[in-house]
Formats: sequence, structure tokens, C-alpha cells
Amino acid sequence: MSRRFSHHRSGFTMMLMLITLVLLGIFALIAGEVFNNSMRAIRTSSEIHNQLNSFEGLLASLREDAWSARSVRVEDPHKVILTGPARQEITWTIATTGEFVRTAGTDVCRWRKLDVPLNFAAHPAGLLLQQGTNPQEAIVLQSQFLAVERSRP
Repeated sequence: MSRRFSHHRSGFTMMLMLITLVLLGIFALIAGEVFNNSMRAIRTSSEIHNQLNSFEGLLASLREDAWSARSVRVEDPHKVILTGPARQEITWTIATTGEFVRTAGTDVCRWRKLDVPLNFAAHPAGLLLQQGTNPQEAIVLQSQFLAVERSRP
């Protein structure tokens, strides 16, 4: 008697297994890159947020000093001396490390380094805080006393 065996294949072939493993490997690489990029973005956005908060505090203090200044003397792009209403001097310096330092008598305040290079420059209305030497990228910090003096005939 002859027996006939039918070979019915069920399950995965070796080729299907290899294709599946390759596709899973590609998916794992892409998922890993997406995860790394999202973690980097979270870390970077946190650093940028902290820098913006620091810059806002620095700018508020500098704006307040400039507003009440009777005179503004820019000694160099990294140092400005503001004379307040009671004739006290307030010195703002940008250290070589990029840190901002405000000195008023014995009171010293520091703001951490910013990633943008900033300089001081003279302005008829008060003071300019500018990026590099580009006057187009500047913030005008007006002095109320200088504005009144300029408006007088």
C-alpha cells in the first residue's frame, strides 16, 4: 500500500521571519530617534524658558534704572554708568563670561550668561541694549529725565 503524505505547510517560513525582524528593527531605530529628539527638545525648551525668564528680570531692572537715570554714560560696549535721581551711581557691566552685573553702592545683583551677545550703546533718549553691533537689533531704554530735557526748547 502506498501512502501518500501531503505536506501541508502551516506557520511562518524563514523568509517571513527575517522580513518581520528587519521591519521590527527599522521600527525600533525610528522610535529610538524620535524618543531621543523629543527628549532633547524638552531639555532645550526648558533651558530657553529659563533664559527668557532671566532676561525678563534683567531687562525689567535695567529699564527701571534707565527710566530714573538723570544721566547715562556708556564707558564701553560692556559697561554703562547710570546716575540716579539721588545722584547715586548704578553700574551695569557685562562680564567676559557673558554674565550681567548690576552694582549700586554695596548692592550687587547678577544675572546668568545669555546665549545672545549683548552690548550697551549710547542713545539720545537714554540707553541702547543691542545684539552685537547691529543697531537694528536693539532695545531702547528711555530715561524720563533725558526725554524731558530733549523736549525743552
